[in-house]
Amino acid sequence: MITYTSATRQNAEEAFEAALAGDLKRVQKLADYTFHMETCDEEGNSLLHYAVRGGNLKLVRFLTEVCGLDPSWANKALVTPFDLAHRQAEAEGPGSNAAEIEAWMALWCGFDYESCYRNPILRGMYPDPSIVRVGEDYYMVNSSFVFFPGIPVSRSRDLVHWETIGYVMADPCWAKGLWKADAASGHRISAIITAGLPYVQPSGLMMMQTVFRPSLFPVPEGLKALMGNR
Repeated sequence: MITYTSATRQNAEEAFEAALAGDLKRVQKLADYTFHMETCDEEGNSLLHYAVRGGNLKLVRFLTEVCGLDPSWANKALVTPFDLAHRQAEAEGPGSNAAEIEAWMALWCGFDYESCYRNPILRGMYPDPSIVRVGEDYYMVNSSFVFFPGIPVSRSRDLVHWETIGYVMADPCWAKGLWKADAASGHRISAIITAGLPYVQPSGLMMMQTVFRPSLFPVPEGLKALMGNR
């Protein structure tokens, strides 16, 4: 992303206004002579964001096919041109310019809007994820380092939508450093292991002070094996 400067502001604003008006010829001329196609406004909106709002399918196709702008490029608010096209298509209905633009973007991207999800799936602090499947549910634990409560546990049915359902370390007396949590399961989550500082540990949690990045994995006869670096 390139945010325009005081020296390029006039050209950038002219291009954004032309795209918003759906003026294909004007945008083509600016693209040929004065406008850098990767330039975004202060909110991170690309020329394609403006073109989608302008509703000119030919302009949208020019910007994607010829100029290489990406329908999945998100602005600072994590809104993509594909998002805008979908929202406008819902508001304007089938057969509208927005619906045609959304259909074109689905064709160009290789998937329709309902089939995609936003990356990153989880925003915020979810380091060192370890995921196990128990029946139809997926469970994930994450390192919490020196933050408390420790080792968040999340649950999902599709690996996309996650809900934090609790924490392994919920007692303040356990508020120590915890690194690289890992989970193992059978018919339920049966063990969680982590590298961390020494202290009295709760039942079901194994602490490995001398092992870096410990990992549990199943072996025959229902046993669990431990692997780690030292």
